[in-house]
Amino acid sequence: IDCPTTSTCVAGGNYKAASSGTEPMVLPISRGRQGTSHRVVLPVGAATTGQAGYLEQVRCAAATSCMGVGSYKDATAGTEAMIVPITGGTPATAQRIALPAGASTSGQNAAPSAVSCATANSCVAVGRNVDATAGTEAMIVPITGGSAGAAQRVNLPAGAATTSQYAELNAVSCPAANRCEATGSYFDSAGAEAAVVGITGGPVGTARRVTLPTGAATSSQHASLLSISCASTARCLASGDYRDATAGTEPIVVPISAGTPGTAKRVTLPSGHAATGQYA
Repeated sequence: IDCPTTSTCVAGGNYKAASSGTEPMVLPISRGRQGTSHRVVLPVGAATTGQAGYLEQVRCAAATSCMGVGSYKDATAGTEAMIVPITGGTPATAQRIALPAGASTSGQNAAPSAVSCATANSCVAVGRNVDATAGTEAMIVPITGGSAGAAQRVNLPAGAATTSQYAELNAVSCPAANRCEATGSYFDSAGAEAAVVGITGGPVGTARRVTLPTGAATSSQHASLLSISCASTARCLASGDYRDATAGTEPIVVPISAGTPGTAKRVTLPSGHAATGQYA
């Protein structure tokens, strides 16, 4: 759900249809009162039975201009990524996102995780897709004037696994048009590492690995950045978690200055927290 004004909100989700499976929907809310929910019309080629469509996130640049992202099943039972422009609380027909070169053409499992809109005409979505080697790669999708551009594969940092990769972007924040920061994770020899990638409107740059706090596990790591907010093009803050040397999971925040992530900072937990085997 997103509320661009104090009196206007738009929510996205899904519901169980009588015959076709799960369908995505949009719900406008005005002054705290629900409007009529709308079924999202899926792209040509969507499965007509056993559907599993949903909207993962909705973000609004203005009271009457929002963008939703989600996934749906195609006729081959693969999962495809989509965007849904929303005007005045009413969704347009969903648009399939064209995946990067080298994406798998069968058994696809593409999914956008998040979207951010600096203006009504400038949004960016992020997520993941399956490549031809059955690995998972992170992707960025430019959206201009309500139309999705082709997804771009994110280049991973040096040392990233070259086989059995699982990279994804979980969050994005765009404080200005063509100026965004996205966060997520990828695999290297130590496990899953947290990453930040800048988006400036041109070709996608290389993601940057985030240095974890002292005491982080050096093997079987499972770090990821799950959310980000940018107050300006020069100042952002991301949050997520990582695995410490006791195999516990600890929360972190990461300052990002002009696209460069600082060292992750472990969040101090309340008194009485478990000293080992933490799961925060």
